[in-house]
Order: sequence, then structure tokens, then C-alpha cells
Amino acid sequence: MRYWGVGNENWNCGGSFCPEDYAAEYRRFATYLRDFGGTDLFLIACGPDGNDLDWTRRFFTKLGNKFERIHGYAAHYYCGTAGPSATEFDVNQWYELIHKAALIEQLIEQQRALMDEFDPRRRIGLVIDEWGTWHFPTPGRNPAFLWQQNTLRDALVAATTLDTFNRHADKLAMCNIAQVANVLQAMILTEGDKLVLTPTYHVFDLYQHHQGGQSVRVTLEAPAVPFAMGDRKASLAALSGSASVRQGVLTLSFVNAHATAPLAVDIRLGNEPVAGVEVDVLTHDELNAHNTFDEPDVVRPRGPRAAVNNGIYECPPASVNVLRLPVRG
Repeated sequence: MRYWGVGNENWNCGGSFCPEDYAAEYRRFATYLRDFGGTDLFLIACGPDGNDLDWTRRFFTKLGNKFERIHGYAAHYYCGTAGPSATEFDVNQWYELIHKAALIEQLIEQQRALMDEFDPRRRIGLVIDEWGTWHFPTPGRNPAFLWQQNTLRDALVAATTLDTFNRHADKLAMCNIAQVANVLQAMILTEGDKLVLTPTYHVFDLYQHHQGGQSVRVTLEAPAVPFAMGDRKASLAALSGSASVRQGVLTLSFVNAHATAPLAVDIRLGNEPVAGVEVDVLTHDELNAHNTFDEPDVVRPRGPRAAVNNGIYECPPASVNVLRLPVRG
């Protein structure tokens, strides 16, 4: 299988199309993007900028339901920033950015529901092929203005997003963070012959335990954390997460977004005892903690270690947590 995007961000830098004009161009080019060499092409149409339902409805209305050379439909979702820079923010702005990241769940639910009106058999997969934080330019980095530092806050954004993808695996065909090195929410920062792994890298490393597993339903109950977004009051769930099973091992991942308070998490698996748990934790006492070329290990996971007693796990504040335990069946 080869994945081929037919255009990119066509609502802006990819041609400034309206949905109808892009749909016409998509039909024209996709018609002659043929499978070759025994390999099927997975053709992906450009979806909306964020959760723009009007773009999606107008695109599929113009495309028509008899055109079959479309296999994926890709949205981009950047949650932007909160605060003067990637490393400068207050507690309210800590919560604001994680709250913005969590809104990707609305995009998934609403875009898939609208697509189902045109494609009830779900032959066209919903794709999110760009996502993450986008902070203000870092002084001194122009013209490479998309270089940005990456803090513990970005790690919680990444974990919140990956957990959302895992919970909604039935609605998604593919999800990709667009940048790996030196651009926006990168996993690696380089300078000459120096390299540093970011907190976002460590989240991806921890979450590989979900890879190849089957997403399972998880119900989380936790208090909401109030905060201010400018003059407006808002709230954020203190705890969010997901679960999967692979080869007899249950992986639970969750985020404690509360900046200062730990959470006692009571883990219940029906009638099965909770035992043999290994835990990795990514956290730090400073909310803006980040790794630099001089100090590359400021933010890195602790563990694995046994940390669950009688099904109760003490979840540190401002943390990403991955628990693994054996299960039957």
C-alpha cells in the first residue's frame, strides 16, 4: 500500500481553493493516479483546516457519491499556543493549551459523523495527517521560524492527542504528527552535530506499547479543573486516557493534567485482580521543564517500577503515565 495525498492544505497554501473547486480538481487528478506494480494507491483528499464542517459538506456534495478514487480524507489540527512562548506560560495557559488539544476529539466525532452521511459504509477513512502545538517564533531562529522548544506541556498535549486517537480507533484510518525534527512539535532537535530528544519523543516512545494492540473501552471518572482563558472561565478534565490489549498485556495510558495535585486512581478490571503492574511516568516539578543540548535529560521517563497497591495508583501531578499488566483472555 502506498499513500498519496492529492494536494495539501488546498484551502490556503495549496491553491486557495473553495471546496467545490478543489473537489473538481481532486476528481481530475485522482482519476489518473493509478495503482501500479501490484501495489494499490491509497488516495487521500485534502480535508479541512481544523473542524470546518462546511468545507467537508461542500467537498463531498460536489465530489458525488459515485466517484470511487478516494480512500482517505485528511484534516489538519494545530492547537496553537497559549502564553508568550513555548517555555513561558502561567498555570492558566498550561491548562488552556491542553484544553485546546483535547478539542481534537470533537473534530474526530463530528467530521466522521458528517462523512457517514455521504459514506455510511465507511469506505473512506478519516485521516489526521498534521497535528500538534504551534508556538510563536523562537527569537534568533529566523528564517527557520518553525523551530520551537518542547516542554512538559507539549508532552501532555501529545499524550492527550494519542489517547484520543486510541479511544476513537474505529473512526480513524491513519494519524501522523507531521514534523519529526526541528519543526513545530518535533521529537528531535538538532544543532550542528548535537541532538536532543524532546519530551514529545518520550511520549511516543512510551506509547509504542499500544502499537499493534486492540483498542478497548475505558471509562474515566475524575473532577474537572477550572481555569481562565482570558476573561472567559473554562474547565478541563483532570484525567484522560486510553487502553489497549496486545498478546495478553493490557496497556493503560493516562494524563493527569492537574498542575499541582496528584490523583489517586482506582483501577478496576471487572472481577480480575490488578497485579503485576509496571509503570512508566513522565513528569517534572517545573511545568516548563525542557531538554537542551547542555541538559538533555531534564525531562525523561521514570521507571518501569511497580507502583500499584490494591488497584490504587498514585498519579503524580502534571504527568503522563503508562501502565502495563497481564490479563486473561
